[in-house]
Amino acid sequence: MAAECATDPVENPLWWFAQEFYQRDGVETALLELQDNWGADVLLLLAACWLASEGFEWPRDDDFDTGLRDYEGWRDHVIMPLRQVRRHLPRQDLADFRGQVKALELESEQLGLAGVFSLLSAVEAERWDADGLLAEDNLALVLERQLDEQQVETVLASEAMEVLLGQIDQCQIERNDSHKLEQ
Repeated sequence: MAAECATDPVENPLWWFAQEFYQRDGVETALLELQDNWGADVLLLLAACWLASEGFEWPRDDDFDTGLRDYEGWRDHVIMPLRQVRRHLPRQDLADFRGQVKALELESEQLGLAGVFSLLSAVEAERWDADGLLAEDNLALVLERQLDEQQVETVLASEAMEVLLGQIDQCQIERNDSHKLEQ
């Protein structure tokens, strides 16, 4: 996939999208619900949303899948333990320490997304018309990495998924509007 390059691999279009998209109305709550109730990987869901917003489908490539296993190792051995530590710390008594752990967790997520971005950048892909079906297909492919078929169908029909799909649609509308203004 031909992607925009950034000088610093940690600062990349996927990271920028993730930061902006996470702040959209209802997205944080939806992603955390999918993470906490279904074990969904928020970073991969964000990557799937980014690809859809850019008009790319989730790669179905053996090399990509192999690379994702490296990312999943990072997630399992670095990101998730930091998250567990943060969630077990009291918000009041150890607020400064908890804040430091949260900052490390966020940095570990940024590094994880940099790895995913690098993998996505190496995949040859065609740009499609971005639409809701592309977004839903991308999200389903990510969910299939961790859930069985029935669970995927249940998640795809959830309110949390409706929020994500609605916000991806909004991103696409905004992108189209900005392209019209540039012309």
